[in-house]
Amino acid sequence: MSITTTVSSTTRTPGTFAQLDVTSGSAGLVPIDNQVLLIGAYNGTGDSAMTQIFDVEQSDTLFAQGTEIALMVRAALAKYREAGRAAKLYAIGVASPSGGTAAIHTVTFANTATAGGTIYIRVAGRSYQIGVSIGDTVAVVALAAKAALDLDLANLPVTASVSAGVLSLTANCKGVNGNDITVIVDDVGQTGVTGTVALGGGATPAGAGVTTLTTALVTSLSLDFDSIAIANHASADVTALGTHFASAWAPAEKKWRFAMIAENGSVSTANALSSAADSEKFCVLNCEGMPDLPGNVAARTAAHVATFIPRDGEKPNANWDDSEIGSYAPSFANTFTSTELESALGGGTSPLMPNRARDGLRIVKLQTTKLTHNSAPVNLIDLSTMRGLVYVARQVDATLLTQFMGINKTDQVIKRIRSVVFQKLLELQDTGVCQNVEEYFSQLIVETDSLVPSRVVVSIPASIIPNLHQIVAKHVLYVE
Repeated sequence: MSITTTVSSTTRTPGTFAQLDVTSGSAGLVPIDNQVLLIGAYNGTGDSAMTQIFDVEQSDTLFAQGTEIALMVRAALAKYREAGRAAKLYAIGVASPSGGTAAIHTVTFANTATAGGTIYIRVAGRSYQIGVSIGDTVAVVALAAKAALDLDLANLPVTASVSAGVLSLTANCKGVNGNDITVIVDDVGQTGVTGTVALGGGATPAGAGVTTLTTALVTSLSLDFDSIAIANHASADVTALGTHFASAWAPAEKKWRFAMIAENGSVSTANALSSAADSEKFCVLNCEGMPDLPGNVAARTAAHVATFIPRDGEKPNANWDDSEIGSYAPSFANTFTSTELESALGGGTSPLMPNRARDGLRIVKLQTTKLTHNSAPVNLIDLSTMRGLVYVARQVDATLLTQFMGINKTDQVIKRIRSVVFQKLLELQDTGVCQNVEEYFSQLIVETDSLVPSRVVVSIPASIIPNLHQIVAKHVLYVE
């Protein structure tokens, strides 16, 4: 048998190379950090340095409070606190688009209060109470709303101002992502005051301009990451990430990472994004009308994946079904129907639903966007399968580097490579990552490369234990 690889025969640099073959095959382990990288906008003139983040104070100092990336950091750290454990967190602030426009959301209040009560204003999912007294004018109500928001600027993506009874909420960063900010006004106390929300139109602009991720993604190659969460959610970002993955996943680079992208539009919009990605390296999350910002939801999901411990023990091929990421739940009107859920899952999209208490979001099923390969179905849809394979590759690579670098290639060494890899697979089987290792032993092949005499090529069969997604219980009634 001749094992084919994508490592060029002209490559001369010594070292180990690892190629992941995802289409051909159906506890002395090395500790691996599940590092998370966040990429979002801030108001600097150029991209920031990639920085390890330890707390929100550091992030707010680096990026300024309320910017897109600063809020993503807060979301990830909040998820870490909820999980009771943390992965290393890094962030890159990308420059706001040159010549871009900051979105302005307006709340136009009308009517003098005919009764005392409370008005609720919700911005990006966060809720604020505004006390109203009988006789309050729209100017008084608007100023009270501004005062309530000003107390929580560190958690808001907007800055408030008031003019002639109109509350203007200006996005802290320029660009189209500011249009994702949700603003809702409820007059629960029946004060008689109304608030009409608008984005764009007249002198009030919608956000314009897009941030570019290319430089930040190149910067990220200096470190290894489990996942990268971005604030953007457009086809151009999928293209940029695809180009980046071609470099990061290269056999010599071995920087295997996954992208987390959140879409707050319809299922069809999310499925179009998933179709554009069409890769086992992407997860497109979707919850139509989700109150929180897409970047925050992507950051929370990446943090959740990096820290989650399932019921059957910690492992890279975890099952995230029905696990909670937090954030805010959408309205009843925007909750997925059964038909929409099936459409999302069938389109390579990972749907998010309200949790049982309706105070946060939960993952229905976390899957990649890879549905087919060369028009044929492939079993790459579960993120757990790919993370399991990456984990196997990291463990085997670390073992080969430790035991076989700096020695000569003899027949005995070739035999020992096969034995060592087999033992590593058995260890991975014991930890619940791999299965049927003995059954596939005959397919574990080690041979000299046909073109490069100083190179040994190893074909490693890795059957990753799949998730259990469904149990069908058939109840048969016996009347006796």
